[in-house]
Amino acid sequence: MPLNLTELLAKKIDLETRWNKMFLESGMVTTEMSVLAHQHRDVMKEMTLKSVDYNPHNYENHLFAS
Repeated sequence: MPLNLTELLAKKIDLETRWNKMFLESGMVTTEMSVLAHQHRDVMKEMTLKSVDYNPHNYENHLFAS
């Protein structure tokens, strides 16, 4: 089941908190933290896609007015 924006935000904050705690405990970036960083990136991407009007089949360049 897809998560809504509120649930995604909660997951993002949880991942950030866990990453920060692990860094404070170890003093360096570990492989476990890298996994969390990738999960965080995926959550951020999903949040971005949910928060904008996204159509993957729309290849128009909207940088210039017609």
